[in-house]
Amino acid sequence: MNKIIYIIMKQAFLIVSTLMILFSCNKDDDSTTASDKPSEQKTINLTIDGNIRSFVIYIPIGYNNAGKMPLIFAIHGGSGTPEGMINIANFKTIADRDKVVLVYPAGVQNNWNDGRPTIPNQLGINDVLFFNQLCDYMINNYSVDGAKIYATGISNGGFMSSRLGCELSNRIAAIAVDAATIEATTIAPNCNPGRSVPAIYIHGTTDPLVPFTGGQMTAGGTEVEKFYLIFKL
Repeated sequence: MNKIIYIIMKQAFLIVSTLMILFSCNKDDDSTTASDKPSEQKTINLTIDGNIRSFVIYIPIGYNNAGKMPLIFAIHGGSGTPEGMINIANFKTIADRDKVVLVYPAGVQNNWNDGRPTIPNQLGINDVLFFNQLCDYMINNYSVDGAKIYATGISNGGFMSSRLGCELSNRIAAIAVDAATIEATTIAPNCNPGRSVPAIYIHGTTDPLVPFTGGQMTAGGTEVEKFYLIFKL
């Protein structure tokens, strides 16, 4: 990935994070006190649907005094990792400021079953179930507001975010998608969420991998443009 694309991705995720925090938070006092606990980051492994799954969680500074907090899933792209996603979408400063819990999950063989023929798709991995159980785990074990759970992702993670908006609308309050659309054969035709899901799509009109107007994924091209679109699924 060249430097220009990398910079644009980082800028896009900063914009996404700001918008998602606006969805989630409205605090009168963001100050910390002497009794605030320090931030904490750790990796957790869970067995879900017979598979050992892992994810990195970040608990913000002062979470002991924050009450029920919003949660953001930040979903890596194809062949990515939670650690790599943190590098390009590091929301920790925002999480500390606005008291938001972050979860950076790991896909099976570093990919997601977003409906396209990815490795997890071919293996029959149920990633919608994975995220549903992640919601339960975080609500049951941390001070998370179940009505303020959001998903954002890039590329394969963006496609997965779209799928979650369709199939997990009872848990996911809103989605933010970067450099991705939605799988056209099975996911899009059957996208019937139980509620309107707010969404933002950030996509280059000359994206060399994911065509802006749809169609088969391709390679080639150099120019990347940013395009912002807000709508409801």
